Amino acid sequence: MIFAIGFGFIVLSLLLKLRSTTLLATGIVVMVFSGILPLLALSQQNVVAAILNALFQPAFVPLSDKHSLIYGYPPLPWLAIMLIGFGSARIFLKEAVSVRRICVRTGLILIAAFLFLRAINIYGDGTPWSYQKSSAFTFISFLNVNKYPPSLQYTLLFLGFMFLLLALFTNSRNRFSGILAVYGKVPLFFYLVHWYLIHAALILVILASGFSVGDLAFGFNFGRPQEFKAFFLPVVYGVWILAILVLYPLCKWYGVYKAAHRNNRWLSYL
Repeated sequence: MIFAIGFGFIVLSLLLKLRSTTLLATGIVVMVFSGILPLLALSQQNVVAAILNALFQPAFVPLSDKHSLIYGYPPLPWLAIMLIGFGSARIFLKEAVSVRRICVRTGLILIAAFLFLRAINIYGDGTPWSYQKSSAFTFISFLNVNKYPPSLQYTLLFLGFMFLLLALFTNSRNRFSGILAVYGKVPLFFYLVHWYLIHAALILVILASGFSVGDLAFGFNFGRPQEFKAFFLPVVYGVWILAILVLYPLCKWYGVYKAAHRNNRWLSYL
């Protein structure tokens, strides 16, 4: 994921001289048509197909008998989201009333587009939904859209909710919005630190469960031995909330430090 974000920032830096509307339109085009590639019957030996797959699709590349490269975050679908975000930034220069109105309309349009594409079950996601043994499981199947890479339907759904949340919190001045702003001012710092915190906690839990250092299985398992039993989902959510709370004072400290040292340009990258 960090690679995809870095790739997006590099490309975005080369496109900054373009108008924001051009960046927005480019992001929308890439987002809408990124799902066409799996539908094309391109030969796997084709050089163009190989390049397109590397840009749009995840891959598993064997390097040797013991080592493989897992390419889970292809850059262009995530770049499309970055371009849409950057191209939409001028909206927030308007008055709060206009911002809310635009965000609500945009959010509802995106969610309506998701519902339409998901209902017809033809284009926009590689995992079609189906009727299940109960209404609850059918609903889960309906919402089971691909994040790796982010499909058109996934992007429409979550960008739609994001715009509705932006409408809700625009110009909000209360305790809760203030807490959210602490994380929002240092998003990359939070992301990097939480990654190490979560995985360090995982290793400690594994060792506390009776496993030894030699049992750790790194790679895609992130250290988890095959015999290690996963926690139930409520426990996972509890750990997630705890990690957010633990990082709050650290994010608040770094946000204050960053604001007080604006002359240190390297801080702007974190």
